[in-house]
Amino acid sequence: MAFEGIVNDLRSVKIFHAIIDRINYTYLAEFFRFMGVLVCEEILVEMKEDNSNQNEIGHNTKYNAYICVAKKTLDSDEMQALNVSAVIYDGIISRLPEETLYLCDGYIISPDSDTGEENKDIFSNGLIKDLPQAAQRECMIKLLTGLFGKIYQDSGRGQVIAEQLKELVNIYVENKLWLHSMNLQYFQKRKSFAVAGAKEAFLRSHNEVKELLDGKKDLPVNPWYQYAWLWCEWKVDTACDYKKDISYFSVDKLVGRCSKLIEEYPEFDNAEVLLGLCYDSTPNRTNAALMAFEQAVKRMKDECFAAPVYYWMGRRYEAHPDMIKYTKHFYQLAAKSRMKFRTIFKLAVLARDEEDYDSTIRLFDEIISKLDLKLTMKFTDPLELEYLFKAYTQQSYVYNKTGQNKKAIEVADKAKRIKEEYIKNNHYFEVFYGESADEYREVLSNRLDPKMAEWLRQNSEMKM
Repeated sequence: MAFEGIVNDLRSVKIFHAIIDRINYTYLAEFFRFMGVLVCEEILVEMKEDNSNQNEIGHNTKYNAYICVAKKTLDSDEMQALNVSAVIYDGIISRLPEETLYLCDGYIISPDSDTGEENKDIFSNGLIKDLPQAAQRECMIKLLTGLFGKIYQDSGRGQVIAEQLKELVNIYVENKLWLHSMNLQYFQKRKSFAVAGAKEAFLRSHNEVKELLDGKKDLPVNPWYQYAWLWCEWKVDTACDYKKDISYFSVDKLVGRCSKLIEEYPEFDNAEVLLGLCYDSTPNRTNAALMAFEQAVKRMKDECFAAPVYYWMGRRYEAHPDMIKYTKHFYQLAAKSRMKFRTIFKLAVLARDEEDYDSTIRLFDEIISKLDLKLTMKFTDPLELEYLFKAYTQQSYVYNKTGQNKKAIEVADKAKRIKEEYIKNNHYFEVFYGESADEYREVLSNRLDPKMAEWLRQNSEMKM
């Protein structure tokens, strides 16, 4: 059975969630990233009437597949937490694409391609990550079967591809890559047990995938196994960079293998992105990284997937003060493609450095507003809490500098509350980390230094 152009058949997936389901979103999203599929996140309660944000140039991105991990209906407590009515939520659900695969209410639900009726496979009531590993594997295989069955309009073909991905699923589940991939995002650029654990998990996974490559070279899923192998290699070196260790793998060899994958599968857009990321730990290879990113963005410049690529290009230019106009240009492109709080933060800092303080305050307010619902729900992840802490601290700095001392004090106190109250009271840690929640709270708390906020408060008080 031939599967020509399989990389394009599942090039991208959009996953919908309603914040309370965000950990199931993370579990699925990181698996697809593991195999090189482009992922777009959509939070249901943030969706516009037309199912898009018209201010973003990537709002009309086309996807090969759609998954919804949110419930089709909410109970009264969930509606209150999300600040949404049943009528509005039902309207949002009704606007999702017809081909959406639903992972909710204890089922994987997909329309039967022949009858149009729903097929249901029970998987769980709750979080995929909390299932026994055998059940996690079963859930993922059923999901992939439904996904590929929908793509090919043929359940038999879907089952063939899902079965061929079984070993990749096993590695993902057994090594808890959803956990370790997120830890490298949550706890960047510093040593911690979380980073050390991620390095070991990705090194183990890298070796396990490598052992499978020869057996997959004649199968249509081969590019996804090759990508997973290289992705784990990059993750190991990322962890080494955070730990201030030398790279475990040779950057040149990693670049060579990634270039070979692109040569073999030129339609594999995410491999182009990975090639640029391979240079992450080599600040002296800026030109090579930018060339790879430029190539990657050629085919996705009007899609939401371009946003992180533009962001990484801006970050590369940011290391060179004489290139500030390019830094700003690419961060602005990233924001136009998909508005993410990390990009807003970069633009706010640039505005601060240009002494455009009105724009600085407005942009930091956008970050705070974007994360307000999660903060109110006490379901903010570690990276979001860190950005809130930094946004409040930066706002306090601007208010202090412009003589708005009362506001400087108020905002400095909000920054301190992130460290002193919100980390402790945030439910996300228990749900995501379980019994290890307090250990991860300590890692985050150690990253947030309140000295600047304390100084700004004291200095503002003296000036009043």
